[in-house]
Amino acid sequence: MPELLITELSRTSGVPSSALRYYERVGLLAPVGRSGGGYRLYDDRAVDRLAFIGRAKRLGLSLDEIGDLVELWENGPCAPVQTRLSALVDEKVAGLDAQIDELGRFRAQLTHVQRSLESVDASADRCGPGCGCDADLFEPTATPVAIGRAPAIACTLAAEAMPARLDEWNTVFDRVEAREHTADGIRLRFPCDAALLGTLGDLAAREVECCSFFTFTLTIAPAAAWFAVSAPPEARGLVRDLFGARDA
Repeated sequence: MPELLITELSRTSGVPSSALRYYERVGLLAPVGRSGGGYRLYDDRAVDRLAFIGRAKRLGLSLDEIGDLVELWENGPCAPVQTRLSALVDEKVAGLDAQIDELGRFRAQLTHVQRSLESVDASADRCGPGCGCDADLFEPTATPVAIGRAPAIACTLAAEAMPARLDEWNTVFDRVEAREHTADGIRLRFPCDAALLGTLGDLAAREVECCSFFTFTLTIAPAAAWFAVSAPPEARGLVRDLFGARDA
């Protein structure tokens, strides 16, 4: 059985000696013995183990999670490793989705403040209540579709429910003050009416449930509220048909 000194293992695996010593302290790596001079000795299996650890790190797994995997990996059969790895990856994806959704809401807040700063007079003598820096924050009523997802361009709303849904949209369209086409959809201007904005938020949330390829963003400024609708390129025609059919 070939035996490698820690410097040889480092050179073969590409992992610094300092990291190898740390892996040994936390239980991810262990020498198979000591040389006559007392130096750590490792076998070829350590090279494979380090490659496995490196792949797991690139997946964003913690050292504790990698430790669980390495223990299963060391035992031989692949099925338990795959089962555990699949569960860990599912957890990572769910965590990333939650972070992406939170970032989407935060971006909506920043966009709202950005619009407020653009629309408020900045000539006040002092910064304080009423100036653009004092813009009220809001809780977005619709969460944008998460970045990186590719929802199917299909509506899951039952056919018998579609006429009623269109009637609901047409009711709020009667309050549209202006329409603007954007690079990825359309933007509608509405008056700042609390009941109307609540209806818009409710409609948007229900629309995303059946048409997950739409992204809705509601931006509220002192003078008006802007309701933006966007979609992937292959669904932009649907945006125009549903939200841009009427003249402003």
